[in-house]
Amino acid sequence: MRFKILFFGVICLLVFGTGCIDRGQLMRVMGGEKTTTTQEIVTTTTTVATTTSTSSTTSTTRAGTTTIPTTTTTLNSLLNVNCERKWDPVARDRCYRDLAVQKGDPRICEMIEYRGSRDGCYYRVAIVKQEPTLCNYIWGSYWRDRCHKFVVKED
Repeated sequence: MRFKILFFGVICLLVFGTGCIDRGQLMRVMGGEKTTTTQEIVTTTTTVATTTSTSSTTSTTRAGTTTIPTTTTTLNSLLNVNCERKWDPVARDRCYRDLAVQKGDPRICEMIEYRGSRDGCYYRVAIVKQEPTLCNYIWGSYWRDRCHKFVVKED
């Protein structure tokens, strides 16, 4: 029985000391008084209007025989994905890198602040698109050589 009282005392001390439970509220509950607490949550919504411009382009296959019309969106509309709102530069760079890989657009890599992260962005986009010319944008020779090795499949 002593152990239970001591244990209860330690728990109460921890709970009251950290401020998890109001002492008055606990005393009311222990005294048999039933209380209810209502919490109001207020949310605000901000609407940002953006305009996207598109341009029509024609791309050709490697064989050079088939043309497929595609629509590309401008860089400004792609960047409006909240990457610029990230306060941590590393998280912001990762956001731009992931967006560039997802969209297959190496121009987004230019927004990355740190050179090593920018190289990683070009490397990943080059591999996804199988575009060896993107390897030339990589500053570090080790990753540039690896990029050429994996993008240009040597037979």
